[in-house]
Amino acid sequence: MPSVRLGSETLHSISRDDVAKSDAQLVAVLVGGNWPLAELEARGIAVFDAVNAGGAPGTHRERL
Repeated sequence: MPSVRLGSETLHSISRDDVAKSDAQLVAVLVGGNWPLAELEARGIAVFDAVNAGGAPGTHRERL
């Protein structure tokens, strides 16, 4: 998915390789793969894991 619109803001997707070094406050995982979930958690970045990429939810990762 190249982008998502939230209200008046359009958010653009970035690659798995770039997400760990991004300055994001929230990462939405919408496709499976080898996501750097441990690195994101270590940096305090919240993750919405829509595809259960990381197993059981943790402190910084939530599922619906």
